[in-house]
Amino acid sequence: MNRLCRLSHVKRDLGGVSSLENTTDTVLGILQAMADVSGEIVSETGRHFHAQLATRYITVPRACEANNWGRQLWLPFDLISVTSLKVDDDADWTYGLTLVEGTDFVLWRGEDEAAYTPYVRIDLHPESTLLSTWQRNSRGREIQVVGLAGYSNETEAAGTLGTAITDATATSATMTAGHSVEPGDTLWIDSEQIEVTAVSTNTLTLVRGINGTTAATHLINAPVTRRRYPRDVEMAVKERVTGLRWDTQGGMSAQATLVGDLSVAAGTSTMRASYARWRNTVKRYKRWAIA
Repeated sequence: MNRLCRLSHVKRDLGGVSSLENTTDTVLGILQAMADVSGEIVSETGRHFHAQLATRYITVPRACEANNWGRQLWLPFDLISVTSLKVDDDADWTYGLTLVEGTDFVLWRGEDEAAYTPYVRIDLHPESTLLSTWQRNSRGREIQVVGLAGYSNETEAAGTLGTAITDATATSATMTAGHSVEPGDTLWIDSEQIEVTAVSTNTLTLVRGINGTTAATHLINAPVTRRRYPRDVEMAVKERVTGLRWDTQGGMSAQATLVGDLSVAAGTSTMRASYARWRNTVKRYKRWAIA
């Protein structure tokens, strides 16, 4: 379950509300709201923001056949990185040609190659030696892409393992003191993604091998990193969660004085400003279908 904001950020905006108690039930309620709202923005934008290890397939538009299989393949999904890219060269549903990045194909990001944005296009090299033997394939799904799909894979340091994880099925782990992991975080340890469901001082309760990754053993002192997402997405999700958990304040800080359109006394919606930001964020990230 990929939550697109952090528990501490929501609790910070909820600070000062007398009814908020840091109990297990309260935390679980906030985490569920974070998951629900994260799912809502994924549904509304048509894209997911987490990094999913997966095998995907692309059907080459027939127009490419007249151009020696070259030119541009716009991706029907967001792509973070490629582990392997293979071609079904004889329409037998096996992928016998392994292409080399920089020689047979190149990847292009959107938004002027901005960091932490996905690749949106694959360009096949029309003079590639491998592709020169590629015959027409009327079945489709000619290209197999193995790699990380999703909008981004930005991470930040969260600490180190205090003890080794010697069992790939273990559902708990110990962090070195001073870590910054909290419930709801998605962690990378080596090549495994892990969901944190609870934290008790330095002990984490975990869901192992999420987002298509494989649960594995990890050495003591292994670096632990935490997933982050586009900051405006994190902000929009946080505001919406806060508003759901704190209706009378409309998701605003406890220190804010609500006036005008944001004032409860004015008889208007307290969620107007935050909802407008939500709609703008959805519009900014909305993924259009590629035909």
